[in-house]
Amino acid sequence: MMNKQISNDVNLTEQEDDDILSLKCKKKRRKQDQPTTTESILVNNDEKEYTYMDLLDRLYNKLRTEKKTNISTNKTIIIPPPQLSRLGPRKTIFTNFYPICELLKRNKDHFSQFISSELACDTSFDGQQRLVLKGRFLPPQIKNILSKYIKEYVICISCKLLETILTKDSVTRLTFLTCLNCNSKTSVQPIRAGFHATNKSDRIKQRLDTYIQM
Repeated sequence: MMNKQISNDVNLTEQEDDDILSLKCKKKRRKQDQPTTTESILVNNDEKEYTYMDLLDRLYNKLRTEKKTNISTNKTIIIPPPQLSRLGPRKTIFTNFYPICELLKRNKDHFSQFISSELACDTSFDGQQRLVLKGRFLPPQIKNILSKYIKEYVICISCKLLETILTKDSVTRLTFLTCLNCNSKTSVQPIRAGFHATNKSDRIKQRLDTYIQM
């Protein structure tokens, strides 16, 4: 009887060991069946399989190429410094005024009105499309006004590029700065009326007006 019990106990322990081993194998199989980040992943049901690191490399490479193409397509505009010359004792000529307006893609009247309001002087154009300033001015003064004009009426606030245009809304009568690169649109302040110095003819006209009113 004792021998039978011992044999039965041995059989039970063997069965229990087999059950434990089978459970361990099942757990291992379940763990192996679960995909990890390092294992291969099917992408778009294609035949080719990619690992997680491969997908990251593809993403970074795509971002790098897109960034390079954006940089190559963006044109860099080099604006020359203002060139001035004297016209008599009381006048200054802005010689490269018109080429700068073409680079900035701005109307010459708009830019000249801004210069006139900033310097508080009369402006006019000669036969060579040069801007004539009434007064004696230095290149640093015109350079500061040019940089201020670019910040307010040319450069895009979002992408910091100069590929912009000025448009005026007919309903609201507001002027907008529209970027051709990022399509952003911001309103800009209108330029106040340019300075006009009173000369002899203006004073005579004013006296006549006062005399008529009397």
